[in-house]
This record gives sequence, C-alpha cells and structure tokens, in this order.
Amino acid sequence: LAPEHRWAIVQYIAEHGIPPPHDSMLRCSRHRNFAVVTGCEPFGVREEHGRVRLETSRGKLAFDFLVLATGFHVDWSKRPELANLARHIMLWRDCFTPPGDRPFEQGDDPWLGPTLEFTEKVPGAAPWIGRVHCYSFPAFLSHGPLTGDIPAISVGADRIARGIASALWGEDFDRNWEKLLAFKTPELTGEEF
Repeated sequence: LAPEHRWAIVQYIAEHGIPPPHDSMLRCSRHRNFAVVTGCEPFGVREEHGRVRLETSRGKLAFDFLVLATGFHVDWSKRPELANLARHIMLWRDCFTPPGDRPFEQGDDPWLGPTLEFTEKVPGAAPWIGRVHCYSFPAFLSHGPLTGDIPAISVGADRIARGIASALWGEDFDRNWEKLLAFKTPELTGEEF
C-alpha cells in the first residue's frame, strides 16, 4: 500500500482500538467485581489498605487488582541495543508527512524494507543496516500486523526468513556460481533406458 494508506489504517486502528478476545471477556465478565474502564487517563496511583487507589480523568477509582493497558512507544535513545543503529535508520517521519494537523505518533517507527529490514537514512552511510530486521511492533506501519497478531505472525517470520536466505545467497553469488559450474554429477547416466 501507499504510505498514506498504511498510515490511515494504523490511525483508524489506534483511534478505535482492538477489543479483547470475546472468550476472554466472557470469562472475566462473569465475576461481579470485574469492570472495564475505557478512555480513562491515569494521573496518580497509591496503595491504601490493600487496594490500588487511582487518580484518573474519570475521577478517583479503587481496585483489588488493576491492569493498565496504556500502549507503548519505542524510545530509541533509551535502548542500548539500538543506540548504534538509531542514527542510521530511516524513520517514517523522514519519508512521510501525514495529512492534517494530527500528531504523527508513529513517526519514530522505522521505515522498513520488504523483508522487515531497516533502511538507511543516508544511502551509502551504513549499508550494513539492511542486515538488521525489525520483528517487533514498530514494524506495523511498514508491514501491518505481522509481528504481534497471532494469525499473521508466521507470515512475518516467513518473510524475514526468505529475506535473509535471499540476501545470503546473493552475497555469496560468486562462490555459488562457481559451485554450479563445477557440478558434474549427472542425474541421468543412461542406465535408465
């Protein structure tokens, strides 16, 4: 898809959310003390008398157990394993400007190649960057739900495996070509007839 179509889909999903699985909700909702509170921004939390007290945009709430599904964002500067990569990686904000005045929340996501490989911010500055693949949530904008959506995760794994195998074959072409030319074992020897 064109970048603007990919962005539109991701924005739509972000705005509408992905509901929990039907069976999970049935298991939880049978408990009278279970509740789902959406659109509720947490401001502060404290433990009081064995309960979780939460200050929110919907007022003060108290819980026995609490799960906050707040989403996440990859901060490249706080990930030591990404530090050497970060300055070389093309990001979505480097390639695409979304329409309108909405914040571009996915702007720091990597602009990935066809096999989920990182692409260079400055062509030729870090050609090795294409050997590193992003098989995590930030791949969503470039490839859709291939990294976290259970029905599609095997498609993403296959895409990366094929990309790596293809790259290895291409990088070793000269040796593979010589082996092909040197192959002298005939499949048919004449005794078949």
